[in-house]
Amino acid sequence: MAKFLKTEFIKVATSGHTIDGREIPESDIQDMADNYDPKEYTAVINYEHLRYFGNFGTVAEVKTERDSKDRLCLFAKLIPGDDLLYLNRQGQKLFSSIEIQPNFAQTGKAYLAGLAVTDTPASLGTDLLQFNTKTDNTMLLEACEIGTLDIQEERSRFYTFFKSKTPSPKPLPKTEPVLHSTTPPQHDSSESNSMDKKQFEQLNGNFEKLTLLVSQRLPNVESDGDNTNTPTDEPSGAISVDAFNGLKTDIETMQESVTALTKTVNDALADTSNNTKTGDDAGDNENPEVI
Repeated sequence: MAKFLKTEFIKVATSGHTIDGREIPESDIQDMADNYDPKEYTAVINYEHLRYFGNFGTVAEVKTERDSKDRLCLFAKLIPGDDLLYLNRQGQKLFSSIEIQPNFAQTGKAYLAGLAVTDTPASLGTDLLQFNTKTDNTMLLEACEIGTLDIQEERSRFYTFFKSKTPSPKPLPKTEPVLHSTTPPQHDSSESNSMDKKQFEQLNGNFEKLTLLVSQRLPNVESDGDNTNTPTDEPSGAISVDAFNGLKTDIETMQESVTALTKTVNDALADTSNNTKTGDDAGDNENPEVI
């Protein structure tokens, strides 16, 4: 964080209606001004209400004043960090957006829990953030060294900053393909183990049946084995009409068995999916209202 840098009071919120139809009550504005104590709880400045990028500074103190339209407004003195100063030099995130914590610590009072920098504030009348030493109403500079500005270096830092803050995409978990039935029947979950055993027995029986059917037809199709069942007037390795029809029947029977087995597996998978319970997130904490 930059050393000994603090802004003058900047308007960060205005009571009344927001641009999206919500309303900031005067009582919330007054509560935040009356109760804000950075020693008790410090409001941290963040980027678009996202905590992942770290903090961009803190709020030092707040107060209220009425504007020319007699609306109660909240003003804050900010202690900006280096990243916020850099973004401001690039003309980015030029306004503020408050985070109101209702019923702070069970006090029944609203509290300024955080402050975001943004280009799209919801509150009316927020001041434009301009961090420099040449305007009276934006920056109080107690101690700071100002050097020359290198455009290429600034541009490089801008990209490096966001690249370092952006998480790398996580690889997708490997999953096995699952067959889904369009109308899965309901099963008692207590029978899940016995269903698995039945599936195995049925699968094993189908494969034994298939093996038997194929073995019965092998003498008619082998070209270099015992050709006693092959008619002498047919070329070696040829399949007779009866053998072909029999093999066709066997294939159809096998197809029916595979279809029945697939349905059994689908039903079991659907039953397992229906009996799976997912836990709810722990606790319903009241989140700050972002305005």
